[in-house]
Amino acid sequence: MAERYQGGLLKAAKQLPLSEQVGHKDWEVRSQAYDGMVAACESAYGSNGPLLAKTVGDDSARAVGKALDALQAYLLLTTSDQAARIAQPICEVIASGAGTLRHHISTVVHKVGIVCALFVELDQPDAVL
Repeated sequence: MAERYQGGLLKAAKQLPLSEQVGHKDWEVRSQAYDGMVAACESAYGSNGPLLAKTVGDDSARAVGKALDALQAYLLLTTSDQAARIAQPICEVIASGAGTLRHHISTVVHKVGIVCALFVELDQPDAVL
């Protein structure tokens, strides 16, 4: 009976906002939330940065702006080793869209410059060039 209750609790807790899951009184709900956070970070910032590369290559300038904000926040907190794993695929996507950047809003172009500067600061100048 307790296992059925707990399974239902965990399933229902997944529907809650992350802030409520992390602050939940049940440790298993909190643990489940932490596991979800780890999985999300690994998929976004994994060894090849596939999710981040995909996001900065979006067709919508506004979406790319948000993706670049997320990437900038990550790069401000990461190490040069972690940046080395994601720099190449992300910079390739940015470079492939460089010809169309003139059609994007100026804030996106500015954010691309910031991201490139952060990669250089994290010892990844070859990926940027």
